[in-house]
Amino acid sequence: MRTLGGLATRRLGGHPAAVAAVVATAVLAVLVLATLQAFTSSLSRGGVTTAVTRAEPVDRSIVVSGSIHADGLAAMDAAVRDAVAAAHRPVAVDLATRSVSWTLPGGQPDNPDLARLAHLSGIEEHADLAGGTWPRDAAPAEGSPIEVAVPETVAEQLGWAAGQEVRLTSRLPTGPQDLPVTVTGIYRATDPADPFWLGDAFANSGVAREEFTTYGPLVTTAGTFADHLARSANATWRLYPQLAGLDAAALPAARADVDALLEDLAARPALADTEVTSSLPDLLAGAHATQLRTRSALLTPALLLGLLAATAVLLAGSLLGSLRDAEDRLLLARGADRRHLLLLAGAEAVVVAVPAAVVAGLVAPPLATALACTGAAPAGTWLTAVAVAVAVGVLLVVTAARTAPPAPGS
Repeated sequence: MRTLGGLATRRLGGHPAAVAAVVATAVLAVLVLATLQAFTSSLSRGGVTTAVTRAEPVDRSIVVSGSIHADGLAAMDAAVRDAVAAAHRPVAVDLATRSVSWTLPGGQPDNPDLARLAHLSGIEEHADLAGGTWPRDAAPAEGSPIEVAVPETVAEQLGWAAGQEVRLTSRLPTGPQDLPVTVTGIYRATDPADPFWLGDAFANSGVAREEFTTYGPLVTTAGTFADHLARSANATWRLYPQLAGLDAAALPAARADVDALLEDLAARPALADTEVTSSLPDLLAGAHATQLRTRSALLTPALLLGLLAATAVLLAGSLLGSLRDAEDRLLLARGADRRHLLLLAGAEAVVVAVPAAVVAGLVAPPLATALACTGAAPAGTWLTAVAVAVAVGVLLVVTAARTAPPAPGS
């Protein structure tokens, strides 16, 4: 009797059309199911990435805001940055401090024009100077002139130029009543839509017209603001956790990191009087819900395609088994038993399943990525291809066992 390998090779050479049908059916079944899994993965991963990274900056930020208390701005800023340093992912921080309104000279006593001063950390990277220089720290002594840079639109409307001195008047009954300022520079926003300018009451126009007409922000340095303007001022920190490239697999960790950061900020004693707000948890929860809906929507098609693929493999295997009936009976008559037939069927199943898994593993990822149109690479495709190929091999063996003729005398 021939060896098992020789018999398996000889059997594969017989009935070439039926064998080709079985191989084609197996390859197609594994490829379709692997592609569907890869498509689902790519779609859900890409959906999460799109939902988070394309959201408005205001929805991707954490805002800490409040009045500057007696401990000073430095203590509050240190608390925010300590919380950021303890976070489990990089977090960008933008700090903006804004003073109370000061009265501009030359206006009507009952309807004065006002100005607000501010410190915007890192403004040099988000604005261009149209003239002059950025301000420097002023002397801490009361009454010393402070240097400011003003928006180009404010300079045009008020007729200010670099080097001009202006004396502002306080609207508060206590504290210094006069604030001399020197305009050292004129600036314009490099990109008015930059998230850096979020929360700007002047919306890059330089003017806010409500009960009074207010101009600003007149930007000064952090040291100057702390020494001369912190009284009754407000501070706002905008935190941007690093979420670029976030996908479905990293979503749970991102949600946990954001929740931990929010809890840490709320627990800091130096920030007890501030308000911590964010739409980011809702954004991440919405992305997670979208991911679940995508997978649920594709579950039924996956089950139907799996059932169809299994039926096709069973039919192709049954056809091949019926064509081999006479050959199997001859093998049994020459001393083989059903165990030998099952071993032959197992060897043939391996020959069919391995190429099917390889083809699906190579073809499914790029095909699914192209169909999903998200650019997100699918995950787990090779595992799915191997699992489906094994299932196809098992179905072929089961079909061979069901169609094999009984042993002589049984």
